[in-house]
Amino acid sequence: MKQVKNFEIKEENSNEIYEVKITNLMNSIVINAKIKDSNDLNKKFEKEFSLEEIQKVKYFIMYDSINDCLDEIFSQMEIKKPNAKLENNYLNIIFYLSNIKYPSISFALEEKIKTYEDIIKENEKLKKENEELKNRIKKINEKINNLKSTIKYIGNDDEEINIFIRY
Repeated sequence: MKQVKNFEIKEENSNEIYEVKITNLMNSIVINAKIKDSNDLNKKFEKEFSLEEIQKVKYFIMYDSINDCLDEIFSQMEIKKPNAKLENNYLNIIFYLSNIKYPSISFALEEKIKTYEDIIKENEKLKKENEELKNRIKKINEKINNLKSTIKYIGNDDEEINIFIRY
């Protein structure tokens, strides 16, 4: 069963705010991040981490599962907000821990570069959405024309009819 946690963090050296999503796949976690409210659709970061990778920070060596590690990380988020640092093509997400020897754990996310296949899929999705919107507009225009003809049928040439339509 997948578990997902969404939150926002601010980058250390700028005012950029990132939307972060951590997906617990039970044997690993996937962390995704993107700049909030950005028009730059290509600025996405992602990486998958196993329990063994998390346990490289010795603080987590005593934990038996990804769930236990995430519970600890998420509880510490309530005490001190995580941070982000952009370096080259990596976004480091830093979670602070209540430990003197291991004060934090950092996850380096790689910039996700769209492949040709990703662009094709996105293009197909946009085409389908565009067709659906065209069909909706066509149906709405038909309804408007039907209403106009109904109004003409009801009204006489001598009287003026004002009708407000909410749609």
